[in-house]
Amino acid sequence: MKRFSYGLILSLLLVVFAVASGAKVQHAAAQGDPNVITLNDATPGIDVVITIPPDTTGAVALELSGASVTVTDNAGNVVFLMNDARVHALELHFAPNAAPHTLSVERLAGITEGYVKITSQNDLTMDSGLALIDGEMIAPGQELDTFLDSTNPNSVVSVSLPADGNANTVTASFPGAPVTAQLVDGEGVAVATVYAGSIDGMRLSMDGGDYQLTMLNTNPNQHTMAAVTVVPANPSSLPVAVATTPTTDTTTTVAQNSPDQTSGQSASAVEACTLTIDVSSANLRSGPGTGYSVLDYGFRNEVYPVGGTNTEQNWLLIGLPNGSAWLDRSLGTLSGSCDSLTIFNIPLRMTSSVPQIALQPASSGSGYYDDDDEYEHEEHEDHDDDGGDDGEDDD
Repeated sequence: MKRFSYGLILSLLLVVFAVASGAKVQHAAAQGDPNVITLNDATPGIDVVITIPPDTTGAVALELSGASVTVTDNAGNVVFLMNDARVHALELHFAPNAAPHTLSVERLAGITEGYVKITSQNDLTMDSGLALIDGEMIAPGQELDTFLDSTNPNSVVSVSLPADGNANTVTASFPGAPVTAQLVDGEGVAVATVYAGSIDGMRLSMDGGDYQLTMLNTNPNQHTMAAVTVVPANPSSLPVAVATTPTTDTTTTVAQNSPDQTSGQSASAVEACTLTIDVSSANLRSGPGTGYSVLDYGFRNEVYPVGGTNTEQNWLLIGLPNGSAWLDRSLGTLSGSCDSLTIFNIPLRMTSSVPQIALQPASSGSGYYDDDDEYEHEEHEDHDDDGGDDGEDDD
């Protein structure tokens, strides 16, 4: 699913930078925190790239309300998955020299408006003063350690969290080893899963209940000490996610009416800003400028809703059936109320050079000799920076 490109430069060792596309981002103004991102119909999800500096480790921390989290590695493999409204905060720790990963946050099904806040830190939050216990069951205020090695490659821990309306935080860390870890509830429903890879620790703040944590070292010869802790969670600073409300028949009728039937509706419904593409084809990009990747294509006379513009106001954020993208403003005609578009402070990134082509003499049959008997080749210019003279407008 295409979603908004949200660029973050986070402190300490972790740099988060956006690469995907998407729609309008709104902040939870009621909280007074500009770093809180609202997930709604305009912005159902965001993608960010997590890059760890060489020879270091780092962690990403999220506050969540009505949102799911997926992390994929640079080969596209899912290495973490959490899709549960009972989770209110999350930390993930990345091993040294981890390749870049993409973290995707999406609004949960049945939620009209969810929220997320993303920051970085050196390590997982550490807990102190806990009682070190033996056995296979853990409760708040306790820590349980177990070796995962060739003798004991897996461990199953029962986690009991009080159902008193207060959240608790469960941490599982297994440094230096490729461990697959999964937390499930009493019904066997997976709450969060780490698949063996570069993530070697997770921390979840969640609602009360009985859970089970399973950890499996997929390379037992690379042993590790797995530590599991449970502590009371800090109160969330995010608003409570807003659940979906049924759509009324009146709303549905208005949405299906043609323009000449909506004369009795509000001006905002009639005059929504749209763009009609004027060229044969246009690249729809992940950000404002030809320096961003191409996500899709638009074609002549197609009409798209417009959700905003960049600071220079020369690129437009348009809505797609399953997300959004950026389009050069010069490639279409605006209609409706477009005078007060939301401005997104996303850098304009234009390609600074064209591909360089080095021609080599062919062994036979592909050149010719001029009057001076010098071997020459016919050179063909290709102005399409996406790799082919296909007649498409590449902005």
